[in-house]
Amino acid sequence: MRAGGRLVSSDTTVVEFTKFKSIVLPGNPVVYNQYLVFPLGLKLQTNQIGYVTYFTDLGLDPKIVISGRADIPSLRKLMKNAINELRMFNLSYHVTAGIEYSLGGNTALVFGLSLRIILLTLPKTTETIQLTKCRIRCLASGLVLTF
Repeated sequence: MRAGGRLVSSDTTVVEFTKFKSIVLPGNPVVYNQYLVFPLGLKLQTNQIGYVTYFTDLGLDPKIVISGRADIPSLRKLMKNAINELRMFNLSYHVTAGIEYSLGGNTALVFGLSLRIILLTLPKTTETIQLTKCRIRCLASGLVLTF
């Protein structure tokens, strides 16, 4: 799975790229698309009750940077080499809960809600070398037909 993000700050941010530095004003996003995700989870599910099975999936999502692409739409900048700006590793966790409705045989309709919370990562800045702390929350839903 590939992951990225959109970072918006309430303060002026200095973003350092390989060839130049750029100042991003408050409220303007920096868009990153660069992490490869390795979801690790434990899926728990009930026995089938009638046609329904309930499940939950809990786990960690370690990420590793695979490309250093960053876009600053407000400055009309597209950087394909922003690797120095990004941290090499990232970590998030996920909690998923859902219902699987059996349609007969191996066919089922699955509905789930997932919450992912990113714990570590943000770009390095010229003002500090310390890890920037951030918690990003993502709520997703899905409807899948399995067979």
